[in-house]
Amino acid sequence: STHRKGLRQHSAQSLIASASCLQCRVRKQDMVAEREAKWTKDGQHPQQMEVPGDVILISGCSDEQTSADVYNVEQIGHMACGPGGAGGACTTSLLLCLQKTPKPAMIDMLVEMRKVLKQKGYTQVPQLSGSHDISLKTAFSVRNGGGGGKTRALFVGINYVGQKGELRGCHNDVETMKAYIASQGYDEKNMRVLMDTKQHQQPTKDNILAGFKWLVKDAKAGDSLFFHYSGHGSQLPDDNGDEADGYDETLVPVDYHRAGQIRDDTIFQELVAVLPKGCKLTCVMDCCHSGTIMDLPYIFTADNEGISGYNSGKINNLQQNPEFNWSKAAMVGLELFKMYHQGASGMQIATRGVGLLNQAGFDWMKFLEIAVTVILMLVARRPFPDIMKAGQQIIARPRANPQGRKVPAKVN
Repeated sequence: STHRKGLRQHSAQSLIASASCLQCRVRKQDMVAEREAKWTKDGQHPQQMEVPGDVILISGCSDEQTSADVYNVEQIGHMACGPGGAGGACTTSLLLCLQKTPKPAMIDMLVEMRKVLKQKGYTQVPQLSGSHDISLKTAFSVRNGGGGGKTRALFVGINYVGQKGELRGCHNDVETMKAYIASQGYDEKNMRVLMDTKQHQQPTKDNILAGFKWLVKDAKAGDSLFFHYSGHGSQLPDDNGDEADGYDETLVPVDYHRAGQIRDDTIFQELVAVLPKGCKLTCVMDCCHSGTIMDLPYIFTADNEGISGYNSGKINNLQQNPEFNWSKAAMVGLELFKMYHQGASGMQIATRGVGLLNQAGFDWMKFLEIAVTVILMLVARRPFPDIMKAGQQIIARPRANPQGRKVPAKVN
């Protein structure tokens, strides 16, 4: 589409502008030309690095949209489970779809969700994001097809009781989603619930981040993990130059006035980058501005254009997310670090790293600087989080907010 082409061109121009010398700039221009040629040839995108884990995200709306808080879920055909019968439109439409068809194809699930929302006057468009370019015909399941692993689920529901912007349906969303997940064979002993009620652990920023760490702790191939969030979502001005639209998407904890919000960069680092190959994580985000809130590399939007593309045979899989910045996957560093600890030789680590960086069209000047920094910090026995932070600072340093927008933080 023209929109996606524009984003690709903007990304390409940013890539050129970041070069720090003429030689590097010429190399950058060559890389951009090569990538643009591959993108436009037969509509294909160049092969990308892979995020190791199998992650999918169902979000109720795109980044620029807000998500509805349905005060009476019976209006859209879903039985209420709690006081007031309230619920989030995304959670409600998803569960209604799964009640009708227990294991729908991904595309059928998204189309049905949009149909339900549209019939009841909601304009939000569901999206599916993933760590891999999976087929849209893949059957939806919250269980790992490999089997044999543990199950673990984290639920966060925030009504912001007594605060400005109070919601009504988020607690009910958690209860209905928890019941569904239990029906899919998840062990209730391995479920953690955060809600702003007297009976539950509070969904503060610290508790949510601790929940992320609990969810992925000791994750292995074959494991089935699940995360559901129902509450406010927002946007903040991008703080490290990695967002094409100049904004980070955020989750809004109950104590956001004091502790701040949780940026998509943090969500990616805590939930996505740390997962091993063969581990499955399914996420449902029922909040505003949630389209790319996990910064996953592939995406499908169930709007008219997306559905038309699927029906015509032009789109069969998740498509490359034009806003995904592969420098986030300096999570490449995570893989190389694991190789280092597993006793891989310097040549094996270098060969693997060069291969991943080539696939990403990485800036070699930055790579050399990062390589020297990492080596020196390893020799000094600095902790890995410090090494990752140093590498990310090098990656982000030359880049500014792509559109230079300065906007006040807002909560929807």
